[in-house]
Amino acid sequence: MWQAVVASAVPTGLLVLYVGVVIVSTERYITTETLNGHVRGVIENVDGVDVARYLGIPYAQPPVGDLRFRKPVPARSWRPFTLDTLTFANPCSQANGSFPPVPWLVRRDQVREDCLYLNVWSPLGRFKQLGVLFWIHGGAYRAGTASDTLYDSKTLAAMGDIVVVTINFRLGSFGFLYTGPGSSSGNYALWDQHLCLLWVRHNIAQFGGDPGRVTIYGESSGAIGIGALLVAPCNAGLIHRVIMGSGSDYWLIPPQNVVGHAYADRVARYVGCLDASKPSSKTHPQQVVECLRSVPVDKIIDAEESQFSVELVNFSPSHGDDYLPLPEIEAISRGLFIPLESVLAGVMADEGGMFVYFRGPPFAGIPSGPKLTKQQAAEFAAKHYLHFLPTATQSIVTGHYLRRVPGATDWTGNLQALKDMLGDLVIVCPTRFYAETFAKTNKPTYFYVFDYRHGRSMWPPWMGATHFEDLQFVFGMPFRFPHLYSDADRLQSKASMQVIASYVNTGYVRFPLLTPCDLPYRSASGVNVSRKDFFAKHLHDYLGPGSPGYE
Repeated sequence: MWQAVVASAVPTGLLVLYVGVVIVSTERYITTETLNGHVRGVIENVDGVDVARYLGIPYAQPPVGDLRFRKPVPARSWRPFTLDTLTFANPCSQANGSFPPVPWLVRRDQVREDCLYLNVWSPLGRFKQLGVLFWIHGGAYRAGTASDTLYDSKTLAAMGDIVVVTINFRLGSFGFLYTGPGSSSGNYALWDQHLCLLWVRHNIAQFGGDPGRVTIYGESSGAIGIGALLVAPCNAGLIHRVIMGSGSDYWLIPPQNVVGHAYADRVARYVGCLDASKPSSKTHPQQVVECLRSVPVDKIIDAEESQFSVELVNFSPSHGDDYLPLPEIEAISRGLFIPLESVLAGVMADEGGMFVYFRGPPFAGIPSGPKLTKQQAAEFAAKHYLHFLPTATQSIVTGHYLRRVPGATDWTGNLQALKDMLGDLVIVCPTRFYAETFAKTNKPTYFYVFDYRHGRSMWPPWMGATHFEDLQFVFGMPFRFPHLYSDADRLQSKASMQVIASYVNTGYVRFPLLTPCDLPYRSASGVNVSRKDFFAKHLHDYLGPGSPGYE
């Protein structure tokens, strides 16, 4: 259920009785004009509501050849022809072979470097412009696509009465390769998102959307990227409201300014772009980047698969360019947000379950979860998530969570403590930090916890209502695949879509406003699982200037 951080149930009035939703797939076509020319889409009927669907609208020229590792270039006009936008574009090139099996992974043979396309769903027959939801997918900046079946937005558009835009953007080294100003300054994925926002500003009215009511919604790394969007001066006037699900900039990942040359060198060395004449991207950045532009895309994917099998996140945003002049956390702490109306942020009740699973795939086959002693739980956390911290700080963090478990072999207690630790470290505390920082601007800020678990979840019970679990409800999958879900699931999905739609259309949700006070984090059962001041005290040195508790 969606619940405010101080609530214990779905907000009053959000649940409504389920009435069978019938999706009619008879093919009917519709043509709409954009600045680049006409596009032809399909009209789908969702429970009596006609929704226009446009898939694979190009917003940029293919980022291949000399355009690789450069800012996106707007798509060329296709006038006087009409462009068929009837099928999803290919996912962007990505190296995801090191991920355990998760729903958002795509096959290697599906990906393409020519991938900069967006999709639009718009209810028809409206006499006023509708709010616009602009979706940014997650995937650790290295996986995922707007073409995923999960993100099919016809049901959300129809039942929420909103226009939905989903986007592809570059991933991994293609989206973030950093060798310094003048060669490869990184942030190409963020520039892709910016160009999509410009496309929305110039074209969305033709699809029935209001360019003055654009809400960007991101989950996981999509939410983290939103933090960068909101302090990038170029995005002023393009974004009005924000939904940040399970992520924010207050994460413990070094910026590319710190690790970029090392990461670039690992890729370049693998594909043969380093030699005695150009030993590193730091000494010969231009030559290395030019060489990488000539390498076949599959070889770069192979390099990432080979060189980055351990890190959950590797390539990520950098600062010091005209997109992010300052480090994100410093800009956020100084209140250098672009003008914004409000923020809705939230987390899952059991975020950490997914992060235990990420580093222990065999655990997924154990319904009750892995049997870990306190020592094993501490070693697991230190090896996979706390390794960047001094040993003494690692011990403080693990001790803070594990000391409340009464016995060394309390399997259930140790697993719950490990989940709480990882969930708080990676997702919960960073998301809360961001929400409280934004609340200090005196703009409306809402915070929720989603604690509903699908009765037939693909994840074992021990993972709980974990990371990513909410999106199937937000995007209406219980209505699109009714045989896989219960009536209770459909009620939850309808409630979730109503929360999103209400916020997109009005900027209002039935949650109490968040105030910048020191609230404890609480699980759905009310058990105190962590305090943000603990992380502010012990981890601010690794977040840098502007982080909570930094002096």
